[in-house]
Amino acid sequence: MFQNFYAFYQNKKLIGGCFIFFEDKYWKNDKKSIYLHTFATTPAQKGLGKQAFDLVIKFAKDFDSIRIDCMGTNEKLINIYKG
Repeated sequence: MFQNFYAFYQNKKLIGGCFIFFEDKYWKNDKKSIYLHTFATTPAQKGLGKQAFDLVIKFAKDFDSIRIDCMGTNEKLINIYKG
């Protein structure tokens, strides 16, 4: 239905999803990277964001980096992404 949309499941239950691209005009292409857009998880349970992102990391094992977008003013989210 949505091109480049990936849904994340754990124990056959949907926990989140995002759009994944293999190039992005806003990033300098100096590394083999994947680009995440509209990363979202089900808000019903604490920790689902980490679980979904762990699945992204497994998916991206053959890439040099994972690049994810967010509003530059969203300091809380930026700190989460930085880990």
